[in-house]
Amino acid sequence: DGGTSWLTFNPAVALRYSDVSFVNSDTGFLIVSNLNNGMYRTLNKGVSWTRILSNINIRSYHFINPHLGYLAEVNGNINRTTDGGMSWTFVFNNHNLVPVSISFADEDHGILVDTEGRGLSTTDGGSHWTDIFLATGYGGKVSYPAVNSIFVASNSRDDIDVLRKSTDNAQSWTSEYFYFSRFTDIFFLNANTGTVAGNQSLLMRTTDGGENWIRQSISDSFFSVNALFFLNVNTGWLINSEGIVYKTYDGGGGSSKF
Repeated sequence: DGGTSWLTFNPAVALRYSDVSFVNSDTGFLIVSNLNNGMYRTLNKGVSWTRILSNINIRSYHFINPHLGYLAEVNGNINRTTDGGMSWTFVFNNHNLVPVSISFADEDHGILVDTEGRGLSTTDGGSHWTDIFLATGYGGKVSYPAVNSIFVASNSRDDIDVLRKSTDNAQSWTSEYFYFSRFTDIFFLNANTGTVAGNQSLLMRTTDGGENWIRQSISDSFFSVNALFFLNVNTGWLINSEGIVYKTYDGGGGSSKF
């Protein structure tokens, strides 16, 4: 029905979560930002979670399937896993960048955005990265649902937030401006359907590639949305600024708790 509810769940007591994603209905990952920073994995739809990484400052990560994933550390290291996060291999570092967001369109094509709005792209699974022009001077979150579809949500220092879109693999960009939104995350399933999040539980959804947006909400309107992820048009997760995890089964239109 276009979105009616978000449900809260807490995978483990006393942990503060900062990011969440699922690669299918069973397998998902959570990033923990306290108690020895690290990553948890579930193989049973979130019923139980196992810590698979500890003592690592993860800025962003992206799993393409249950086995292959990438993560970017605060120090600029980019690492790759081929066994579902049980082991990781260093593939690249740029000490001049402080990563904010990493996203992959497929096994080969990925994009990294840093705190200053600079971008890097790879076409060989992260082994080599080249500079790309993002048309923004500020850091932002990137979503890369297809090779020729890139979306970047960024903030400015004068409360004007920018959503940028490229349909030619970062050769050119179009921009849409929003006021006092303070974007915190963005996720597109494909070139048309996506959600952007921000302060005060801001959620906006588009089904036409960002031409039009529909405002959504969750019950805790005081909090910001730190991270969001959708498995399909109906099933998604988000984490608010208090580390609480929400799940929706209907596209995320409203809110409720259990």
